[in-house]
Amino acid sequence: MSTLIAFVLASISLQARAEEGSIYALKPMPATKVTIAQRGYFPRIDVLSNGELLSVFKMGAGHVGKHGYAGLARSNDGGKTWSEPVKIFDLPKADDGVIAHGILRDGTIVYGAVSYGWEGESYSYKDWYADPYIIRSKDQGRTWSEPAKVNIAPFTWSYPFGRIIELADGQLLMTMYGGYLPLSLRGPASNDKDDVTRAMRNLGDQKPENQRGDFAFVVKSKDGGKTWGDLHVIARGFNETCPVLLPNQRILVAMRSTEGGAYTATSYSDDGGNTWSAPVRISNENEHPADLLLLKSGELLLTYGQRNKPYGVQAMVSKDHGATWGANRVMLAWDGDHLDLGYAVTVQRKDGKLVTAYYVVYGQKNYVVKEGPSPDDAYIKGVIWDPEFR
Repeated sequence: MSTLIAFVLASISLQARAEEGSIYALKPMPATKVTIAQRGYFPRIDVLSNGELLSVFKMGAGHVGKHGYAGLARSNDGGKTWSEPVKIFDLPKADDGVIAHGILRDGTIVYGAVSYGWEGESYSYKDWYADPYIIRSKDQGRTWSEPAKVNIAPFTWSYPFGRIIELADGQLLMTMYGGYLPLSLRGPASNDKDDVTRAMRNLGDQKPENQRGDFAFVVKSKDGGKTWGDLHVIARGFNETCPVLLPNQRILVAMRSTEGGAYTATSYSDDGGNTWSAPVRISNENEHPADLLLLKSGELLLTYGQRNKPYGVQAMVSKDHGATWGANRVMLAWDGDHLDLGYAVTVQRKDGKLVTAYYVVYGQKNYVVKEGPSPDDAYIKGVIWDPEFR
């Protein structure tokens, strides 16, 4: 554990550029930085009713590998120290992880997991699949239910992502992204320099145009997360999506674009997730994926990976529930050597302090690792900080 200074970067526009005559002010902010786990990726974090923190993340492989599984660590001191991770989700001969999370009003923990694979040991798009599952715990994450597959028809592959929220009527809503097999991208392949990307676009040519690309969508559960259905599409051309339930029962989501520069956009629903507004871009390119958290103050916090220099994690706040976003950004971490980092997610402790978890890979760029164990230089990090930064 170490103490650091986080910074507030004041008066920065969403489309920030080095304009002549512009200056930016840095305001120091005390914070504490910790290591949650080594050799991990893609964290989620929750605070339990007893004040314990749980963090779940991918282990066992790099970004891709059939030895991947979900590990869980626990903190009893507000995020300062963490237990050794324990394995909670691991299906045979597949790359597995938990990337959606929620705690219900009755204390049940509900995790959305993905298990995906392909033909052969080396990564391939041949016979590629991605199946979503739910696991549940009623004893604060010490034991877990058997994985239950999520119904995503008419789609044929998908990943859960973000937070699982409980609506006023008791229904659960989970954000996901996916599409139709074979896995593919939209658009012509002629301009793609990368062989893998070109191959994915060629696969897309085998499908009707309206089945190509990624779809952000929601599914619902009426039985506490045991079974799911009632799928509604949010938008096409987006993937990693996180929702938040606002006091007026509006559902706001932040989504990562798959077209036009990997920016973050928002959309909202006023009818329980059945229909959605057109996406509105709120970030620069390569600022993703985003996490949304309604603070005790009533303000809305958006935390995201900054995959532009300085590589790290940043946050910004909305005082009008996502209609507009303040000019100030908080630089929570800027320790990345390259863009293999992010997936920031934040919780607020009972004392009001915030704990943000993220992953970072130091040294060699290995975000294209195809197989083998997770590298030693991949870390799950945490920042403990005060929301009163303005």
